[in-house]
Amino acid sequence: MPDDAVSDNDELWQLFVAIHDAWGTSACRVEDMASQWRELIRVKSDNAPSYREEYRNAREFIADLRKTKGDQVFQYLLFDPDVQAESAANSSSHLSRLKINMIDEFIRVYVTAGGFVSGSRWENNAATGISITQRSAVGICLPRREQIVEVVFFWE
Repeated sequence: MPDDAVSDNDELWQLFVAIHDAWGTSACRVEDMASQWRELIRVKSDNAPSYREEYRNAREFIADLRKTKGDQVFQYLLFDPDVQAESAANSSSHLSRLKINMIDEFIRVYVTAGGFVSGSRWENNAATGISITQRSAVGICLPRREQIVEVVFFWE
């Protein structure tokens, strides 16, 4: 897949950035993860089964959602409980396919690309309202609607 085809996925890159904005800290920069994200898009587009059509449909679906959700489109996709309910209830809907094939996959890429925080690098993220405490572990913080859910991985 040529690099300019990857740039056609700007809306999907903005989704990845929204994941960083929601859960990232100053300990990692989303720009440093761009190459891993582009590689995911290339691999998923060039190998069978190709996601090219999925990516095109996702871009169009996000654009349509913007008409009703405006600037809150990614907030809706990442945090609204209706998204999870819809994807569980109707696995063939556009929303479900976006959740499973893009959002969930992008979160996995984000975490494996270094989008997690550890020990003393944890800090309060005022932009998202997430309060993070220091721990002797590595983990990610996952906000859910009105509450904060902290996932922490401990090891010896």
